[in-house]
Amino acid sequence: MLVMQLGLTAEAIAIAIAFNVILEFVSTAVNVAVLQLELVELSGSLGMLDKKVLVKKTVQKTKA
Repeated sequence: MLVMQLGLTAEAIAIAIAFNVILEFVSTAVNVAVLQLELVELSGSLGMLDKKVLVKKTVQKTKA
């Protein structure tokens, strides 16, 4: 096996796989958050955003 020829132990491979899963989770979370921000920015630049409604809902949430 190539892994054994490179001298990597099973523990090192397991740690690398676990680290990769954690990085993928963080990457996906960031991508989802950025996508939402991009959609809001794009709709605002196209004039499709009702800013009065957004401000009103934000004010109501902060008062509650």
